[in-house]
Amino acid sequence: MKLNRGILTAAAAALFVGVTAPAGAQVVGTFNSANCIPFGCSYPEPNAGSIYQQVYASSNFATGGMLTGLSFFNDPAFKHDLRAGTYDFYLSTTSVAVNALDASDFDSNRGLDNTFWGSFALSGATPDVLSFTGSGFNYDPALGNLLLDIRISGASPQIHGGPDESYFQAEYPAGGTFSRDYNFSANGSDNVGLVTGFTFGPSDPGGDTVPEPATMTLLATGLAGMAAARRRKKNA
Repeated sequence: MKLNRGILTAAAAALFVGVTAPAGAQVVGTFNSANCIPFGCSYPEPNAGSIYQQVYASSNFATGGMLTGLSFFNDPAFKHDLRAGTYDFYLSTTSVAVNALDASDFDSNRGLDNTFWGSFALSGATPDVLSFTGSGFNYDPALGNLLLDIRISGASPQIHGGPDESYFQAEYPAGGTFSRDYNFSANGSDNVGLVTGFTFGPSDPGGDTVPEPATMTLLATGLAGMAAARRRKKNA
């Protein structure tokens, strides 16, 4: 039985086999349902699904770092085609709470550090793990929740309920882990979201560190002293 959010019932999803996450990825969410939005289906509405947002509670992350990879996991019971189109990913640290995304003004959900993370063209058969590698976003969970904002263009009219749509592992109800909203339909989407893998690298303190003048002076003095010591030893 399909729910109006494109979700399969938890009872049915419990029969499905999970997909292994990429090595080193932190997985947020528990697979107990399945969903086709945004990568596997659309809706016959004016936008046909052009905005998808999912907010993750900061409590999911013990530490942050440079977020370089995101992964989503196909439900092997519904392995068909991706919804072809271009998917632009943005990441930000947001003060918006889980289950409180504003579906009437998606831009208001974005944080001040909203960052373009990557643009990805999707088409063809759905892989077991749909992985994306972006330019990097330095996330600190102490500063707020994490918002994933996907803007979709040039998408194919892959109608919800069609024979070719793919479903991805989801959690519903999500119990405060994450929530989402979108413009695919008018249905609310609190307390549900896609199971997501996060790949973090070391935190970036702001780029290459430039030594202060005092440090450069100390370094130069030390090198000069070493050179003088070598000359004295040679002349001894």
